[in-house]
Amino acid sequence: MLFLKTINLKFQIMLFLFLMIPGILSAKTAAFIGVQNLSQNPQYDYLAAFTEGVILFDLSNIKEITLVERNRLEKIISEQQLQMSGLTREGQEKKSVEVGKLLAADYLISVDYTLVNGEPAFTMRVADTATGAVRAFSSRGTTENELHKLSEGVAKYLTGKNYTFINEAEKRSLLTLRDTIPGSISLYCNLINAEILLDGKFAGYTTGNLYEPVAIRDLDPKTYTMRLHLTKDFGVVKLPEFTFSDWEEKVTVNPGRITTLRSVINHFNNTIYNHSRLLDAQYELTDKKPDINENKSLSFTDRKGKNISMKISLSGSRKTEGTTASCVFQYEGKNYSFKLSKDEKTKEENIGKIKFKIMLNTSYSQKDVISVDVWRTDIHQGMHRE
Repeated sequence: MLFLKTINLKFQIMLFLFLMIPGILSAKTAAFIGVQNLSQNPQYDYLAAFTEGVILFDLSNIKEITLVERNRLEKIISEQQLQMSGLTREGQEKKSVEVGKLLAADYLISVDYTLVNGEPAFTMRVADTATGAVRAFSSRGTTENELHKLSEGVAKYLTGKNYTFINEAEKRSLLTLRDTIPGSISLYCNLINAEILLDGKFAGYTTGNLYEPVAIRDLDPKTYTMRLHLTKDFGVVKLPEFTFSDWEEKVTVNPGRITTLRSVINHFNNTIYNHSRLLDAQYELTDKKPDINENKSLSFTDRKGKNISMKISLSGSRKTEGTTASCVFQYEGKNYSFKLSKDEKTKEENIGKIKFKIMLNTSYSQKDVISVDVWRTDIHQGMHRE
């Protein structure tokens, strides 16, 4: 009787193990080794990451399939100096078996895609690392469900069970997904520590390095208003009105692309000075060249947009009894005359929206110098703070 009980116990243990074996044997380890864009068109590269994400998410929900950890996969592939794509192609049976042993994976899975008549065409290849045999699954269409079809196919192949990942609600177009991929801005600017504002929100500081840009990454594709602010003394001047503001520009960020901007910003006073000095000329009279006759035309646009024209007719003579100079300055068609001699060496006058100044310098032994200055009086340094 004891003998029968012992046999019965052994039979129950064997039966339990036998029932458990199918579940043990049905567990598969798979390594997803990559997605490749075969279209040779880089504008569709964005599909690779999205394809991998969808398929891995689907397969991770199948209890009978264990996925090799990504870090471990990349480490081994790198150590073996192997390409992550192509291991499941025809003629790679031996390599697939070798990699499968290194990864302790039963199957290697890869996907490639191209564009056929404007539609993405996907091919998933599953290599059996025990035999090197490759099974292929294909799908073609423009929605996310084309990727779920691939997941369903490989799930049935590896487990023998039917899984449903297709969702009729997921009909967003794969071809418009690229419109949601983040882009970035590379900004070159000469200012140091100016605030970078995108649509009024702080995005960083400038470095002043015109050779290394400031990178602003992970931006939603759209058009932004970028503004750079340092102090009230720096920015851009709108001409001819001479209104002052921070540097500001519309910038469109395209999905997956880098938009490059270059901003050169000046001190307001420097800008005002450069526009206010209309003429700063010197003419030398020597024993070899004692006479001068010079004619020059000038003009500027005033703050109301009116063009102001001027002409200068200058003559001078270096003589033993003393150097003399005369000048006729024409402003908007009206003439103003000036004469210089040893007794009166400087003349200046405000005329319209300019100041005219002429000087005779006879302090040098080998030459005499006539200086003519013309600058605007409707603008002045510091006006940006008023």
